[in-house]
Amino acid sequence: AGAGLRTLVLERGESPGGPAAGEEILPGFRIDPVWPDAAPFPAGIAGELGLDRRGGSFLSPDPGLVAPAPVGAPLVLWRDPARSAASIGARSPGDAGRWIGFSERVAAFARVLETASSRTAPQPTGGWRDLATSLGLGWRIRSLGREGMTGFLRALTLPARDFLEDHLEDGLVMGALGAIAARGVFQGPRSPGTALVLLLHQV
Repeated sequence: AGAGLRTLVLERGESPGGPAAGEEILPGFRIDPVWPDAAPFPAGIAGELGLDRRGGSFLSPDPGLVAPAPVGAPLVLWRDPARSAASIGARSPGDAGRWIGFSERVAAFARVLETASSRTAPQPTGGWRDLATSLGLGWRIRSLGREGMTGFLRALTLPARDFLEDHLEDGLVMGALGAIAARGVFQGPRSPGTALVLLLHQV
């Protein structure tokens, strides 16, 4: 449409909105029947579409994840890593002590993926612009440091379970994060590549 082409958007559901159109299953209680979030949605595209002028907005719930526990209080993960560490500490003091470092590592990996996803993929036979894109991404990966770079490249192919076991020990914590890694890919957290899915959800 931005290029002047006529566009037609079709909606199979009873109301427009696709995965963003919630359904009221009980009075005052709405759910997203298809997908629990809009996935990575660049702010630039939202601006071009004028979503804010049409009543569209993105909500970032806090806490971001709540997992019921078989016994005791549920696991609650907040956007503030220190607050999440406190919640985890009731179950696993060891994981609570590792949580902030783990969160920082995941955030650093997600920033690299965000950089990669916001650019047009370089072509091997491309010119200087494609070479500059490749070098910029390479520099971004290199900025993780030797250990971080190795961990990032390793995580791209790992099952989420292996990635999580490298950093955490509590079954409920790993299970809650592993469920995110399996969302929308029709694979389980033991499948290769699901660690990348977990990281992409953090973008």
